[in-house]
Amino acid sequence: MIITLKSVDSTNSYALQNFDALEDKTLIVALSQTQGRGRHGRKWFSPPGLNFYGSYILKNDNLHIPSMSRFASLSVLETLKNFSPESEFKIKWPNDIYAKNRNCEFHKISGILSEMRILPNSNKYDGCVIGIGVNLNMTDEIQKIHAPATSIKLLTARNTDIANFAEMLLKNLNKFSTYAPELLFKLCRNEDILIGKNITIISEDASSFSGLVKDYSIDGAIIISDKKGNLKSFYSGNIIKSIL
Repeated sequence: MIITLKSVDSTNSYALQNFDALEDKTLIVALSQTQGRGRHGRKWFSPPGLNFYGSYILKNDNLHIPSMSRFASLSVLETLKNFSPESEFKIKWPNDIYAKNRNCEFHKISGILSEMRILPNSNKYDGCVIGIGVNLNMTDEIQKIHAPATSIKLLTARNTDIANFAEMLLKNLNKFSTYAPELLFKLCRNEDILIGKNITIISEDASSFSGLVKDYSIDGAIIISDKKGNLKSFYSGNIIKSIL
């Protein structure tokens, strides 16, 4: 089921606030967000009527949490490939999709924000809301994004119908949400952009670590090797420098 809203503060906020009343595997789509957000409370630039802003509801009290971003990433990736088959797309840990532009540079085209639905007065969850933003028809407006970004319109010179994009994305979300964690891990690893690249990551305690991305773990960590071969795992953090 798809529910389309003209405007909302945030599709994730709406989905969490109305979680009990909404059906499992509902996709909330907004034509505009006034307070769209990404990881760590960052604002998600949401110009009206140009892009896809949505949240997918998954009701289950036995979810493999690292798989939430993985199945969403694969769903977005497959949908993007359908609307722009001539383009190359990759998954970037922990929750982004990147596209190769006409200058052969990879720029961000999509971001994903997974939030567990915690039961009141409890530390238990009974589901997840997965927020998805995809740059579809932005052109000049994309300069307002703080990081290098692109859109389907910039890649193809074609407009994308938001409703059609939502319908195909929902089909892919429903499909990949049934995949086992081991298969999702394998498929995402095959589509990864960072393995073999040198990066610098800022961890939650504000410390930095630089090295070569060696691999990932099924429980969600990125594994990095420094110049001495020492391995370190990170479960969250911001990649501030990478060669894509």
